Amino acid sequence: MVLLAEQLPAGTRVAIKTLLPGRKLEPEDRDFFLRESALAQSVRHAHAVRVLPARLVGDVFYIVMEYVDGPDLAHYTVEVLRRALSAIEATTVALQILDPLELAHAAGLVHRDVKPNNVLVASPFPSLDLKLADFGMMRSFETFSGMEPSGVGRGTPGFMPPEQLADAKHAGPAADIYGVGATLYWLVSGRPPIDPTIKNWMIATVNHAAPPLRSVAPHVPPAFAAVVMKCVERDATKRWSSIAELRTALRAAMHL
Repeated sequence: MVLLAEQLPAGTRVAIKTLLPGRKLEPEDRDFFLRESALAQSVRHAHAVRVLPARLVGDVFYIVMEYVDGPDLAHYTVEVLRRALSAIEATTVALQILDPLELAHAAGLVHRDVKPNNVLVASPFPSLDLKLADFGMMRSFETFSGMEPSGVGRGTPGFMPPEQLADAKHAGPAADIYGVGATLYWLVSGRPPIDPTIKNWMIATVNHAAPPLRSVAPHVPPAFAAVVMKCVERDATKRWSSIAELRTALRAAMHL
């Protein structure tokens, strides 16, 4: 549960993440809040929601986060713009969220839930300002904490890659590159690479390639489509090798 609050004495508005009322604080809840808070503090960037250390008052555990007075990117696209984004607009989005992801990867962390709903719009077009949010799925890909059993797929259908679906614990930076690609695919076409509403979406995620982007978004340039399609390759080794490589490819595709 996320609440809007005011931080005294400055009166600054903040967001507070806590458990639902009446839910007993279990040891795993405490571990989750401490972990999310600690990892998120490793990603301090203008395009990432700032997260303060987790706190315990009585039996209530909570995290204080920067409040962003704006919708998430999914709501902004569907309800405010009411249209798909152009390739240059989608590239502008990507170039902002790539920065905090690169910082996270340099710290040995992977977000694992990159999607339009986890990008907050602090300022709309034409002066777009985005904040990457929700670090609850973030984990180290260099040292496994043991908090998450192998073989369990955690993430968002349509936006997580096959390897994360099979074993979320061992998903690395390539999973975030897939998430960025899936987000770009959705922004320009209105649908993710793999339709999560179909009956066998898990089988499709593992076994089926995404439809060519220009088959569902013919308005985007071929070079842009090629960059996105490489992001959402089923085989993680065939994706862009790093955030830096993806950023360079996007800039080149859009002549930036």
